[in-house]
Amino acid sequence: MLDAAILEYAEREGYAIITFDSDFHALLAKNQSCRPSVIRVRDEWTRTMELAHTLNKTIRSTSDDIESGCAITLSKNRVSIRKLPFGGSP
Repeated sequence: MLDAAILEYAEREGYAIITFDSDFHALLAKNQSCRPSVIRVRDEWTRTMELAHTLNKTIRSTSDDIESGCAITLSKNRVSIRKLPFGGSP
């Protein structure tokens, strides 16, 4: 499935996307999309359980942001949250 089709499906069905692929954030910016929310996981994770724990914690602590539309970048030492659309209101 193409990235754009995945974004459209997630938006239509009310899903958020969790990915290692930076293209999703780029598409959100290009299209000035308000949804779906995308959590981009940086490639530095080596332990699956550590990543699962951190994802769970991040999703719980950012659920309001995810619900309203955001782009999250998750690394081992930092969580970055940007409201959608990038650059302000639609």
